[in-house]
Amino acid sequence: MSKNAIKADYVDVDCGPALVGRLLPQRPPFLMVDRVDAFAPGDRPAVRASRFLTANESFFAGHFPDLPIMPGALLLEGVGQTASLAFTLSAILDAYTERGSDLEQLVADMASLDAAFSLKPGFRDPGKPLIMDAFERLRGLPVGVAGGVRLKFLRAVTPGCRLVYEAQLTHRLAEQVRFEVLATVDGEPVLEGSLAAAILEDLPLPGR
Repeated sequence: MSKNAIKADYVDVDCGPALVGRLLPQRPPFLMVDRVDAFAPGDRPAVRASRFLTANESFFAGHFPDLPIMPGALLLEGVGQTASLAFTLSAILDAYTERGSDLEQLVADMASLDAAFSLKPGFRDPGKPLIMDAFERLRGLPVGVAGGVRLKFLRAVTPGCRLVYEAQLTHRLAEQVRFEVLATVDGEPVLEGSLAAAILEDLPLPGR
């Protein structure tokens, strides 16, 4: 796999930390995604997400005091959370399609909800948008890493950088799924590889 291996027809998405917190079960300091920047629908859904790393991240204090480097396990967690987002957004879009709506409406609803959750201008009150019905259909954690982790760690990740994650669903067999994953800083790969995961439905999500 190369840094250009993830080919997807991305659509820009405006999804900040407040809405990310509704799409993932993790919470700070273990939430490794700040934003969802783009989503590609289809049989091979993909997500591009990001995280800005400040010098105040708790893990930098001990890893290492004189040479702060992001632990590889947390890079793995970041691409794993991005893979979960790809699967979750695909499931939400399926719910929209069943209601006769489309990706354009989903992106608009996400931007509106993000504005509402973040107390930013731009919120419109559409009543109960389809996305809220879609949230209710997600009874449990959509994807959990089950094994088959194959990753290459290519460069150190240090404070002050914007870490960009990508994950694309490439295979599905029953409840088993596989993702190609990539993490970059300034367009240069820092991690690449694949993750195998299982779809879970009985682990409750916070706030549901």
